[in-house]
Amino acid sequence: MFYGQVLGRNMGIDDSALNSLIPGPLAKVHEDLMIGVALQRIPNGLLAQACDSDSREWDPLISTDQIPYSLPHNREATHLILTCYFTRCHPSCPVVERDDFYRVFHAFCERREPFDPNILCVIHMVLALGTMVLAHDYSVSGTPFVSGWPHHKEFFTRASYLNVHMHSAISSLRALLLIHMYLSLESPERNLWRLVGNITRLAIELNLHRNPQTLKKSNSLSFTAAESTIRIQLWSIILVLDRGTSLVLGRPFGISSDFNTPPPPVTPLSGHSSHFYSSHFISDIQAGIISIYAMNPQDSAALTRQSVLLLKAIDDFRHGMSNEYRLYFSGEIPSRMTEGEILTVLKLSFSRILLSRILFFSDYLPQKIQRSALEDGMITAYNMIQLERLLLSLPGMGVRSSHIQIYTAVMMLLVGFGSFQQKGPLDSPTVFSVICLAYELIPQTSLQQSAETGQAFFTQLVQDASGVDIDKVVALSGPYVLRHQPGWLCEGNGE
Repeated sequence: MFYGQVLGRNMGIDDSALNSLIPGPLAKVHEDLMIGVALQRIPNGLLAQACDSDSREWDPLISTDQIPYSLPHNREATHLILTCYFTRCHPSCPVVERDDFYRVFHAFCERREPFDPNILCVIHMVLALGTMVLAHDYSVSGTPFVSGWPHHKEFFTRASYLNVHMHSAISSLRALLLIHMYLSLESPERNLWRLVGNITRLAIELNLHRNPQTLKKSNSLSFTAAESTIRIQLWSIILVLDRGTSLVLGRPFGISSDFNTPPPPVTPLSGHSSHFYSSHFISDIQAGIISIYAMNPQDSAALTRQSVLLLKAIDDFRHGMSNEYRLYFSGEIPSRMTEGEILTVLKLSFSRILLSRILFFSDYLPQKIQRSALEDGMITAYNMIQLERLLLSLPGMGVRSSHIQIYTAVMMLLVGFGSFQQKGPLDSPTVFSVICLAYELIPQTSLQQSAETGQAFFTQLVQDASGVDIDKVVALSGPYVLRHQPGWLCEGNGE
């Protein structure tokens, strides 16, 4: 099912309005039932037929065990693509280690390595991501590539061929994580639920859920410090991925609490974004929200207690941030706000909206609690769109697909408009001016060449849900200002 449909139903949007969430060009895109198992099975010997570039763009190489493989011929362009990947994709999601990657990559270029489909798949996916990101970088004038550089889909095709032959190892886990990143950026309408499941199971098979600092590798040997760091980082990435996907889809997460791998320690010189480190802790809050789905909906007291604990966890997380972060939750946003800081606040706000949704749609809570939760959700949605606007204004920002966050914010605003009319925390002109702003941001949040098609069904969604023609609304402009988030009433008391 298309992500937007799942979100819409979870957010209480009427089914008749959700019909517009399947635009013509995207209606035929379905998640492959076998995705993550065999992404694209290309018969042996027919790989060249599935690729579009000139064979002269590839260097035919032979491994030390006499197995042929190919890598791009143009080393200057390759350096440009790898720099793009490690600058734009790597900081927030360090799937591979830069130094180790370059060492292995150069060894394969110089034919000093035995054939390894896992590592070659990782190499091709890093090149695919770097190529896709740089090709769709609107801040770069003209084409950044020399003539004839392979299309990112060709790198993906070659990686998919190698994927069929991969064996269980850390390198294959990295390959699957890169494939997930590529697919979610290339087509944001995919939810990749099954692929996330395959990734989590492989991670558990590799014992990443056990603390590598106390776990023996084999024959009483311990993991080295570098190996432990890699395993801890990968587990954190997978934990965030599993819980984030489950939260959006309203499904149980695949990773239970039965793990003892610690969060990655903050390493200032690693080049990792602050968002990478904070995401691990936010995933704990998301797990708490997901646990509410399994609660008895008629037990309003338990639901209220759990929501209070989660809201307190959100506030405790905010108060534990640096002093600079605290300025970002109300008032004018300082211009020095970094990409990592914006992404952290966005992820926290996204979780808060979904928690607000649960309370508002509970039939067994007092109306005053439902109303206050919806009010808080509307303010949070307003702030999220403002932050998305600021994020997209940053030069050379990292790579992400924010369709889900933007649609969630818009749906929360539409639900609030339908429930409050003119008596909510935001008046009607403000609601639709910020929705119009979101409408204008949509084409900038995707790496798809046809990203503008998202606006057509966005317009129809707003029209069907509210009766407002978004094309006739003026988008919110001016300074980046966040509104105070009031929280919600619980059992007649304040937050």
